[in-house]
Amino acid sequence: MQMLYEIGLEINGSLDLTQVIEEILNRAIVMVDARIGLLVISDNERAKIVGQVGVEDDLSTIIELPEVTNAWKQEKLSQHVVDISSGKYICIVPLVSRGETGGLLVFFDKEKRNNTVGPFEEQDESLLQSFAYQAGASLHNARLYESLDTAYEELKAAQLKLAQMEQLRALGELGAQVAHAMNHTLGIIAGHADMYLSFGRDPENTMKTILNTAESGQGVMERLQKFIRLNVGKKRVLVDIGQLIEESVSDIKALWLGRHGENVSHVDWMIDLDKVSETYANPTDIKEVISNITLNALEAMPSGGRLEIRCYEEKEFINIVLIDTGIGMNEETQKNIFAPFFSTNDDWGTGLGLAISYRIVADHNGEIEVSSSVDEGSCFTVRLPINIELQNNLEEHDDSTDIDS
Repeated sequence: MQMLYEIGLEINGSLDLTQVIEEILNRAIVMVDARIGLLVISDNERAKIVGQVGVEDDLSTIIELPEVTNAWKQEKLSQHVVDISSGKYICIVPLVSRGETGGLLVFFDKEKRNNTVGPFEEQDESLLQSFAYQAGASLHNARLYESLDTAYEELKAAQLKLAQMEQLRALGELGAQVAHAMNHTLGIIAGHADMYLSFGRDPENTMKTILNTAESGQGVMERLQKFIRLNVGKKRVLVDIGQLIEESVSDIKALWLGRHGENVSHVDWMIDLDKVSETYANPTDIKEVISNITLNALEAMPSGGRLEIRCYEEKEFINIVLIDTGIGMNEETQKNIFAPFFSTNDDWGTGLGLAISYRIVADHNGEIEVSSSVDEGSCFTVRLPINIELQNNLEEHDDSTDIDS
């Protein structure tokens, strides 16, 4: 009993199938002084030898013996006398676990002290039968673990393939959107040039239109390059998010007034900034996130309205909330607002502002949430984790180091 207990500890101490098979065979063959030992399992309804000790010969024909094939339907040990080159006395031990025979232990010839062989004794049968319960459970667990491990690897491979396919799909979609944006730009340039050549239009106005359109297209490509290179080397410093918000609001007010001049609509600005912890972040990027969302809010209020910007600390996050009383968005628009080149504003929008903002926030391990209803305004919530330890202090990205520059 002590020996069986110790053997049980050994064979159940691992979930590696190869190691379990070796332990079962080596322990069992020593326990009953067998000359040859095999472990046979059924894989896809076909029996195969997964381990053998005692000889290195090919013993695959043994699994076709009637005594062996019949043993799969039994749950108890059996002994037989056979006339084959491998041996004369054969003992077959089914390894049963949870009502199923997961394998067979097959032993040949018990070695006697006088260098002869004979059948296995009653004591051997009792030991092997008791051993079979432990070995069967151990084999079942190891095979189950191997199946789970294989399934996990297959799942990882499938996820990688899906990710690659999604990247290709996104790249194709991005390419189509870039082509559409640039075709629009080039179409305007070509149209005005053609009208000038064909109808002799005012050259100064024509050249100004062509130049402005070309600069607009150039701006789109620059922002696209920034979007693509966004994750490359960004310096992190301790920043005050409230101060960044104040600076961004000041810049946006000046920009908005410059765009619309005397025609600018009245907007009630409600700024409520709690004192929050300093955090390591890239200040330029965070200001761009605030500016992009604020500009979107202003564009959604062509007739004016109220824009509320709040900042507060909650647990381990800094929350930046921007609420407007604009035209709002339907569900379809909300699904696409973070996609590159998606824009609902043909006059000013490039469709990259929110896409870049999403990437910036993700790069800071944060998240953006949006809730909106048509004609009821929108609410953007940016959550940034509070990092009080410097994690990344790379130098600012230099475009000249890019291979494609």
